[in-house]
Amino acid sequence: MSDHVTDVPTDPRLTDPQVARHVAAIYRSRTGAPPADIHEKRERAQKVRLADDDQVWTRDVMVTGGAGDQAARWYFPTEKRSGTVTVFFHGGGWAMGDLESNDALTRELVARSGSIILSVDYRLAPENPFPAALDDATAALGWLHEDPIGRDADRLVVAGHSAGGNLAAALALRSRDGSAAHIDAQLLMCPVLDCDLDRPSYHEFASGLLLTRDEMVEYWDMYHPRLQGRDHPDLSPLRAESLRGLAPATLIVGGADPLRDEGIAYARRLEADGVETVCHVQPSAPHLFLTFPPMEARDRSLEVAADALR
Repeated sequence: MSDHVTDVPTDPRLTDPQVARHVAAIYRSRTGAPPADIHEKRERAQKVRLADDDQVWTRDVMVTGGAGDQAARWYFPTEKRSGTVTVFFHGGGWAMGDLESNDALTRELVARSGSIILSVDYRLAPENPFPAALDDATAALGWLHEDPIGRDADRLVVAGHSAGGNLAAALALRSRDGSAAHIDAQLLMCPVLDCDLDRPSYHEFASGLLLTRDEMVEYWDMYHPRLQGRDHPDLSPLRAESLRGLAPATLIVGGADPLRDEGIAYARRLEADGVETVCHVQPSAPHLFLTFPPMEARDRSLEVAADALR
């Protein structure tokens, strides 16, 4: 679990002063004992739905899931639509999160890019382990293809943050292989791409930076309890035999994220297999930095992400 800290100086691993101060403030704000289990962790997780404004308006809907309907939310730009429609999956280690978890991030992407975004909820582990979440994502993409908004799109993009980025990458592989509907591009933001938790970045940033190595062990254990089989591309897209033929990809990688090395490795493999790829590594950025308040590191990376949706 995350380190429980009541008074933390800025972390020397974070050379960006704005980022370092914000991370320290997050740790200073934590009070009480750490959550005892995933249910308490869900209850404590911040869930904020912002009000619609003059840039973005929303509409809640139900879409087809892998085992019944799933909640989803349309985000519409009020003007300057790009012609792109994006299906988005939130983060949370496959075990936490809902439509509110990345509401602010989704609104930022809509306002900056002009893309219409359909944010889709999915079943959570451990109650619903793999492949429930990915099956929900696959069904939602199929639903989007049948919806008038999806049918009228110039481009369809699949996107996700953290564990949602894992779902987006796996969905892109399914799309290429014909077991999911067509997509034109993929946007992977701080994604989980491999089951190997012993890469150098997992040890360099093992604790104290919002996502810990111990937490990732727990998330993997909830999502796919058995070690055997985690190397399947539906779980670890980096392990796919070939990435050739995948939709063009944009990756946003935090330079101080335990997931850094697998993100960079995936981008290199995409490029080697001839996939049009943009990989933006934000120096000194921990996991979750895309959900921070406005600051230079976050804003620069969000512009790269928005470019992918334009």
